[in-house]
Amino acid sequence: DGIHTIYGKTKSPYNGVFNSKEEEQEYFWQNYYLKKLNFLQSGYLENKMIDHKDPEEEAYLKSFHRKILAASAEAILKEHAENVPYVGTKAVTDLEQLFYVYPNAKVLTIVRDGRDVVVSKRFHSMRMGVYMHGDEKSRLHYLMNEMLRFRAVVNSLDRRFKLIKPKKHFKDISQPENLLNKEVIVKFATEWHRKVDYIADFEERFPNNIHRLHYESLKDNPEQKMKDLFTFMEVPANESIIEQVAEATSFKSYETTGKSSFFRKGETGEWQKYFNDSHKALFKEIAGPTLIRLGYETDNNW
Repeated sequence: DGIHTIYGKTKSPYNGVFNSKEEEQEYFWQNYYLKKLNFLQSGYLENKMIDHKDPEEEAYLKSFHRKILAASAEAILKEHAENVPYVGTKAVTDLEQLFYVYPNAKVLTIVRDGRDVVVSKRFHSMRMGVYMHGDEKSRLHYLMNEMLRFRAVVNSLDRRFKLIKPKKHFKDISQPENLLNKEVIVKFATEWHRKVDYIADFEERFPNNIHRLHYESLKDNPEQKMKDLFTFMEVPANESIIEQVAEATSFKSYETTGKSSFFRKGETGEWQKYFNDSHKALFKEIAGPTLIRLGYETDNNW
């Protein structure tokens, strides 16, 4: 992210979540050090696997790591969800570990046209006050921002002396012609295709455990897609429940205002308003095969 993001003054993501500033700070530091400890633990195991070149020892360490995760998960569920029939988590980044700990787990993945994802993410970052490489007005500023040390020094000085004036130093990215550039396409298209291809690979390995839901079809026919989802999850639901869930989770029910909101319009095919020929060519180079793999295109002639 440091390669692409140049400037931004975003506020704490925990605003409004806690009852007091003290609670917010306590959570922040707990989360901070928990991540540090997790990194040390992972690093220790990785170093051990590197030290032990024997394949059997390496396999044992991997198995040992997974058994720790499985035991931890079992203990947490026993303490907090002993009588709960269904337990879910919002995001899974390691499906290999998930299916090791829970071989019968069911995974729902919602995918969206990557071109619309690029536009949506750019609008979201814009609302958060984030500028990216390529948004600079000056060519000299653009070239200097390619040097990480320069950017680090400038950002450090800006925090102290408020040197950067967004309107003075950056283009008006709210204008359609300035919304997308090479760096924006590279960043968001790369993120999209890596995540989507990763999950699609697991779909092929675990076809009965992963249910892919296309954002576009969910928007067009929510009741039917909810019915398909409940069937996949083996969760009993009648027509009334399906209608209630579809209504409660419709795009209209979400807050679309405010800087931190991820919801904006939810339109499909909006990328066509902003992509020029160079944007299309770059996206095809990065994620064209993924579009075809997911059925959004039949070839690269779009």
